[in-house]
Amino acid sequence: LPGALADLPVPPAPVLSPAEELATFRLPPGFRIELVAAEPLVEDPVALAWDGRGRLFVVEMRGFMPDVAGVGEDQPVGRIVILEDRDDDGVMDESHVFLDGLVLPRGVAVLPRGVLIAEPPNLWLCHDRDDDRRCDEKIRLAEYGVGGENVEHTENGLLPGLDGWIYNAKSDRRFRFVGDQIEIGETLFRGQWGIAQDDAGRLYYNTNSNFAFIDPWPAELLLRHPAMRPQAGGVPGVAVDLAPEAEVFGIRTALGANRAYLEGTLREDGRLLRPTGASGIAVQRSPALGEERVGDVFVPEVVGNLVARFSVDPSLPEATRELTPDPTWGQRDFLTSTDERFRPANVSFGPRGELLVVDMYRGIIQHSHYVSDYLRDYIERQGMATPLGLGRIWRVVREDRPLRELPPDPAAADVAGRVALLADAAGPWRDMASRWLVAEGGAAVVAALRDLSALPRAARVGAVWTLGQLGAADAEVLGHALASAQPELRAAGWRVAAEALPEGGEALLGAVSRAAKAVTDPRERILAALALAGRADRPEVRAILARLLAEGAGDATLHGAVFSGLAGRELVFADLLLSDGAWQEATGARSDALRELARLAFIRVRGEATQDPEASQEPRSFVAWLGALPPVPARTALLAGVGAAAGLPGNKPVVLAEPPSLFASDPEGGEAYVRAWRLARRGVTWIGDENVPGAVPLTEGDKQRMAQGKRLYDQSCIACHQAHGHGQAGLAPPLAGSPWVLDSDGWLTRIVLQGLRGPVEVLGTSWDLVMPPHGHDPRFDDETVAGLLTFLRRSWGHTGAPVSPQTVAAVRDATADRKEPWTVAELLELDVDHVLERYVGKYSVDGFPMSFTVSRERTRLRLSVPLRGETELTRQEDGSFSFSDGTNEGLLHFLEEPDGAVSAIDVVFGIQNVRLTRVE
Repeated sequence: LPGALADLPVPPAPVLSPAEELATFRLPPGFRIELVAAEPLVEDPVALAWDGRGRLFVVEMRGFMPDVAGVGEDQPVGRIVILEDRDDDGVMDESHVFLDGLVLPRGVAVLPRGVLIAEPPNLWLCHDRDDDRRCDEKIRLAEYGVGGENVEHTENGLLPGLDGWIYNAKSDRRFRFVGDQIEIGETLFRGQWGIAQDDAGRLYYNTNSNFAFIDPWPAELLLRHPAMRPQAGGVPGVAVDLAPEAEVFGIRTALGANRAYLEGTLREDGRLLRPTGASGIAVQRSPALGEERVGDVFVPEVVGNLVARFSVDPSLPEATRELTPDPTWGQRDFLTSTDERFRPANVSFGPRGELLVVDMYRGIIQHSHYVSDYLRDYIERQGMATPLGLGRIWRVVREDRPLRELPPDPAAADVAGRVALLADAAGPWRDMASRWLVAEGGAAVVAALRDLSALPRAARVGAVWTLGQLGAADAEVLGHALASAQPELRAAGWRVAAEALPEGGEALLGAVSRAAKAVTDPRERILAALALAGRADRPEVRAILARLLAEGAGDATLHGAVFSGLAGRELVFADLLLSDGAWQEATGARSDALRELARLAFIRVRGEATQDPEASQEPRSFVAWLGALPPVPARTALLAGVGAAAGLPGNKPVVLAEPPSLFASDPEGGEAYVRAWRLARRGVTWIGDENVPGAVPLTEGDKQRMAQGKRLYDQSCIACHQAHGHGQAGLAPPLAGSPWVLDSDGWLTRIVLQGLRGPVEVLGTSWDLVMPPHGHDPRFDDETVAGLLTFLRRSWGHTGAPVSPQTVAAVRDATADRKEPWTVAELLELDVDHVLERYVGKYSVDGFPMSFTVSRERTRLRLSVPLRGETELTRQEDGSFSFSDGTNEGLLHFLEEPDGAVSAIDVVFGIQNVRLTRVE
């Protein structure tokens, strides 16, 4: 351990009885914690779900880590058990095995049509036909968690959403039942462990290193445009980190953390500093813990032995950490424990409004894929590998109020009873009532819900969501909801309208359009735009969208909302905007909106371009449209958008049959226009274009190794960095376009072999995470690592040089004694090859006696200008750099020969272009 941590005593971690563990907990004043169930009623619990009778269906992951190496995890010892409370005191009295013989099950959801169970690679639907608490019929609905050999990176969650879809964490899929069939839909890839929703249907999720993310707006709608997918910088309104700098405030040292030996993992007093094991999430949707706390978010942290609490304002969105003064440690999180074996693997809210904490209660919580030598030694010294087969479920309640009675069972209620339950105090029960109303369907259900004004205020939102699922949210219903003085009802109306409009008739479109024209609230403007964008095929709808955009053009999320339904109609919409002189002279917010519109349009056009330039009609029309625009400020903004698209990782220029007029000659105009033109030029090429950058050809050996490398990527890397190479928020930085992938063989090889710990900046975003080493893994031999690195260099539009096995072997030998992941500072100090080195040299202008010198300092280039001194160059994209010497600003474009050698520089400042030829 580093520094003073080495002198800290290691506290014992004895196995405690439930009563003994209860004494280790600390809560804020006014709360208490009580035992709901413990072994032998439940063992190794990781997830749970309620049915309407107050029974708990609990997932027992009994096969998890039988020893420190994970030997035996493939055994079918997992179970789903039903816990029952016979005397209605909220404490479970009986346990029944509902389904056994499972391998590492990880999710459960109780629905009117049966019990969904997630057991990778299977999604099961189970039925108990004779009510003996045993699954009588098990139907395989779909694949689930495919490729789930890594327990930490596999689908989980099974959250029934207010919209009828079932959402998952660590997944880009969602499900719903259509008749007797299950429909699988695409969605945003979200989180790692657990997923939750609030009363407005907003989704919350996390990763092991980030407490909480929120989608303030429905991601499926914002991402409708094919070009609006998460990039390195994210998409406004999607995956917002609610606690980016959040720390951990436990009440015991965390010397058993997997990477405790790394600087920055622990505080000076030995407690965990930042989350490394955030493991679930729940949103308070009941006043039982306090009316003022509805909407609070609770997140367990298994390594810190605690549950954190955040007060969330989703309209901003932002979260405030709720801490409690502590006499020993200064302050602590909401629920903390001094017991190292307290492993809160998940949290959930129950029918009485209580917070349930799923305690796996065990020593080993880190999966074998990532157990460090340090942790393995710690586990052995502390005796943490055993015992197994324990587990507890706790509930947190208020001290000043009794538990309320269990609500009526929606399954046993009639239509009126279920409608009444839409106003129940507990959010999960409101959701359950809605699901049973949808399952029953029919004219009687619709009739009981249609007259919103006749329903209790608290039931109206649920009624609108339910009618939406039934396909009965017509013009009258949504017109009422959208005209309501109840903000949450209007919000639900817009969400349901967005789903209904594409298939709705003229009356529905008219009602929604009239409501959109009356919107003045900025947040509601976004919801209205998301709803109407689904009918952007209609000219009158585009006119409303244009007005909404003009009223809030400075809001990046509004841009995405308006543009989300414009795929294939971007130019028609741009012409509509440009018919207004205010848009032609676009500045500020309007300029930003036009830039984003052009960026999305060009990404889509580029994606639809064919290999045959003659057949690429739309790209040719798009570029011709740009060239025909008058030289107004709007043209600069649109070109800047094309340039932004061209500068994205993986850019592949659109190939045209001949030079378009826009790019056939040097640009004329102001400095901003010329800069935008030159950046946009990178996105277009044509047959015979002499300036298109080339890539070093691959040998047959390179190609074979690259195929091996792709297989290794799919096995070991894709779970975090994803097939698209853009990583995922809070868990893994992007590889696509990353300088750490493209710039140096020496850096990239070391990162793969020995790992990397942050902070590290990738494409403008800082990541304070740890990538584990892989050099010890026998699959990562020299040949396969060379193939993996070559695969990274040639994926996502990269044109980097291949990496040879000899290079990998040399680095492996040179770093054989390395035991810890590298830091950025250490990598920068190394004398390694670097892609910027090809630009280093002296250049001169023909007939000019002085030379210009380009030098490299770590990851930066510097240009030495005669009589002016040095200026730093800022990389814009491969081969292009911007500069400012205090007087002039401009761009440098390094020109390469077919073999990759740099022969000259085009220096552009203002409307001038100077060619510098390389002299040495």
